[in-house]
Amino acid sequence: VLIDGEPVIGRTAGTLDLTRFTVGNIEQVEIVKGPTSSLYGSEALAGVINLITRKPQDPFSMSVDGQYGTHGSADFSGEVETVNGRLGLYIFSNLNRSNGYDLNSQIPGPTTPQFKDVTVNPRLTYQLLENVNLETTLRFNREDQEIDRFLQESGTVNKLTSNNVTEDLSWSAKIKHKRNDNSSTLLKVYLSEYSSISKLINQDKFLRDRSIFSQGYKKSELQNDFKFRLNHLLTVGAGYISESVRADRYEGVRQTSSNIFAFAQEQWRPNSRFHFMLSARADIHSDYAAHLSPKLSALIRPDSWLNFRISVGNGF
Repeated sequence: VLIDGEPVIGRTAGTLDLTRFTVGNIEQVEIVKGPTSSLYGSEALAGVINLITRKPQDPFSMSVDGQYGTHGSADFSGEVETVNGRLGLYIFSNLNRSNGYDLNSQIPGPTTPQFKDVTVNPRLTYQLLENVNLETTLRFNREDQEIDRFLQESGTVNKLTSNNVTEDLSWSAKIKHKRNDNSSTLLKVYLSEYSSISKLINQDKFLRDRSIFSQGYKKSELQNDFKFRLNHLLTVGAGYISESVRADRYEGVRQTSSNIFAFAQEQWRPNSRFHFMLSARADIHSDYAAHLSPKLSALIRPDSWLNFRISVGNGF
């Protein structure tokens, strides 16, 4: 799962919580089916979902949207954008909350706990030169969740309160240099931090248990695109990734890893009925052996109502 082409971290037991993403500023969703590890790495073995957010377009606009419902549920969003000459600014914010509810009072604990989710997402674009564009984006998300739990000890049922706070902060910067209509260079830097703190508090307000998990992700990447005759598009690039994780089960030790990668992709579209793609990615990971991830795909349209797709590739 990507946001504006950058990976989202903070999986729990391999699962990504999609409720972390507000949809108020999503402009479109791209879904790439099949193996795409040749461009995006190991986690893209079965496909890619790219959430593309809004960029500043209007000279000036402002909007507010809100809804309120039962159980204290509320969702409020606000956005403002302005474009003045070479400078563009877009700011989006969202608040989503609920007091939770209980569908069965005979079972201890609520059906849905109370929570509060806040997202702030500013984006700045600037045209440095006639053919050089700069774009930087910041995204912050915080979710507070509280749920009552009940623990039976020595025949006595004790009430415990579970508090969970997750924070997700990411920053990206992109500089694109378009030399002409047939070639361009893109430099990207991406930083992301995710943390989750869970506390279990008893009726006497004493801390019963605490669990901490934090993850860091840093990536820099250089990409070049070249267009040739007969509708050929060649993409080549390379980059470096540094990851870190700290959790209670590691006894306070911060685990780190690094990855150097390079990739190439050739697209050929001779006409509207055929589209062929060949790509490969080489990864040199600090924890694994060097690996090559190739891919071959094709799209054939015999008629406007009939499509044949094939995609073959692997990852690690």
